[in-house]
Amino acid sequence: MLKIESYSILSETVEKYESGVFEAGGHKWWTLLLYPLNYLFN
Repeated sequence: MLKIESYSILSETVEKYESGVFEAGGHKWWTLLLYPLNYLFN
């Protein structure tokens, strides 16, 4: 499970978070990408 305790701290320290393969809701997911400060589009 991914639980973000403090989004503001995450956005100050991480440009990109990329998960590995995981299962959720009975489905297999290949990756989860999180860009806290929208670096993908800057």
